[in-house]
Amino acid sequence: MKHISFIKRNLILVFGMSVFLFAGCIKESLNPCFRLSLRAENVKGDDITNLGLVREVSLYIFDENMNYLETRQLDKDFILSRSNIELSGYSADRKLYLVAWGNLGDKTNQSITEPKNLNDLKLMLNSENGIAQSPDSLYFGSKEVMMADDGISKEDTVVVRLKTGTITIKTEGVQNLITSQIMKSPDDLVFGMDNTLDTYDAAGIQTG
Repeated sequence: MKHISFIKRNLILVFGMSVFLFAGCIKESLNPCFRLSLRAENVKGDDITNLGLVREVSLYIFDENMNYLETRQLDKDFILSRSNIELSGYSADRKLYLVAWGNLGDKTNQSITEPKNLNDLKLMLNSENGIAQSPDSLYFGSKEVMMADDGISKEDTVVVRLKTGTITIKTEGVQNLITSQIMKSPDDLVFGMDNTLDTYDAAGIQTG
């Protein structure tokens, strides 16, 4: 009976350790482990991460003085799996500023600066014959995180939202206007649209 009790105690111990390992993580400090993940949203705020519309993300990292530290590249598999964004190597009680641009692609239609500090980070539409090129389907997000021992100080998410779109103009009932002699021909129709600015700053605000 004592032998059976010993086995049962050990099985309970092994089971408990397994639950602990799969439910969280182990650190030397034994502090809680917090995850930093990335979520993609549409203009309505719906979570569209699983749709794969965000193919890649460039995550720019700045220190508490807004000096540039590094850029992390997150690929499609990383984004779809909602993997943890590791920020190891940074000391505790240190604030980091994160700026994320999604779908920068081959930068045919847009380019981004190589920053020395946060204010240097700008995304600009490329132009051809003085006309800005239509941007790719860009996503933008930013986040401030506070570091703790071996990670961030709380569970958090970098949210990137759709930043650009396409407008299509469609006319209906033109022939009725001509028949009723309200309008002589389709040439009488004039469409106008305001020009947009060609640059985004580190806060995702249009400038330029």
